[in-house]
Amino acid sequence: MQSVNFTNKNNTVHVLILLAILGISAFVRFYHLGENSVWVDETNPAFAAKGLIETGDDLLPSGIGYGRAMIYTHATAWSERLFGFNETGIRVPAAVFGILSILVGYFLTLRIFDRKTAIVAAAMIGLSGFEIGWSRVARMYTCLQFLSLLVMLLFFWGFENRHRPTIASGKGILQWHRAFLSQGIHSVWLIAGLVLLGITATGVHMLAAFLLPGIWVYLILRSADSFLLQDNRSRWLNKYSVSSVLIFIGGIAAFLAMPSAKSMLDEFLLYTPGWVQSGTSASDRMALVEFLISPWRFPISAFFLAGFFFLFLKKEKEAWALPVIFGTLFAALSFVFTHRDPRYLMPVYPLFLIIAAFGLVRFFEMIFSEIRIEKLPRPGIIKAFVILSIAALFILTPWLRVG
Repeated sequence: MQSVNFTNKNNTVHVLILLAILGISAFVRFYHLGENSVWVDETNPAFAAKGLIETGDDLLPSGIGYGRAMIYTHATAWSERLFGFNETGIRVPAAVFGILSILVGYFLTLRIFDRKTAIVAAAMIGLSGFEIGWSRVARMYTCLQFLSLLVMLLFFWGFENRHRPTIASGKGILQWHRAFLSQGIHSVWLIAGLVLLGITATGVHMLAAFLLPGIWVYLILRSADSFLLQDNRSRWLNKYSVSSVLIFIGGIAAFLAMPSAKSMLDEFLLYTPGWVQSGTSASDRMALVEFLISPWRFPISAFFLAGFFFLFLKKEKEAWALPVIFGTLFAALSFVFTHRDPRYLMPVYPLFLIIAAFGLVRFFEMIFSEIRIEKLPRPGIIKAFVILSIAALFILTPWLRVG
């Protein structure tokens, strides 16, 4: 992750812009937060949190335990203690987790790309109507998103660490730690990410577990890349190939050791809620494709496509993880699950926006490079004109206005 030097003028401006984005994003999430009446899906977490306060258990008025998203339910209970059992009190946690998702999304983008892309990504996450909407209802999806992004950030810190000592000195555990670090593996961050992944999948939503298949596909892709492009021993034996094999063996061992694991997975994949009916969008396997390419997501979807192609031309191949992790959950929802809904993309939706931000920044860079702007008179004015012209796309199209 890049460090921020607050004594540098440019970095100070950068931090001020980020704070402005967070401030605006917080405003649109908290403004009249309790004005709309409670949506039916908000009642269960609201009453479960009320039960926690009154009885110590997440009991609904029926006396039945809620038993879902306990991390979010506890957060809602804390909010109800502070703001009361009302529309505002039950929705504050969703808004807070939505803002935290912007911050983690920023640092994730900064870790992979650069500061310009990180700022644009933060603005896209902060001002996305889809993101704002789910930050204003008492549901666990922004909590799921925040923790999922944090898992991905820990994965990059832990598995794609850029600080590598040349000598694996030390004794015992320290020697093993430095040996892993020499290969770009920081064991502390990696273990923390795995623990957080388990906590998120069991304490918020099982969709978080699908980050692991996405990471596994990324490891396989990097293994194949090493095999095709290298001609030494490392083409066969590297951290990507070893880790992908270990994950595969671990998955098989888990199913053999825990017979209930397969039945739990089958139940999760085959579960069909009562609101899903044949012929509705939830049963349409192209529903998520239509969601991403709909006019409501223009021009984001266009820049996502540009960013996708630019990304695979980028020398730092760790950036491939973004479309791979996003695409894995997207494919599972579209072709494996019995039903699909755009909200189920929440754990990885910021990756869609980060790739779009990368495409937008690269688009600007190509324009400025093509017209050789620095050699023109008044380059600052020309840059401002080009930026404002592109910004008009976001203002005049439904993407921002609907949000």
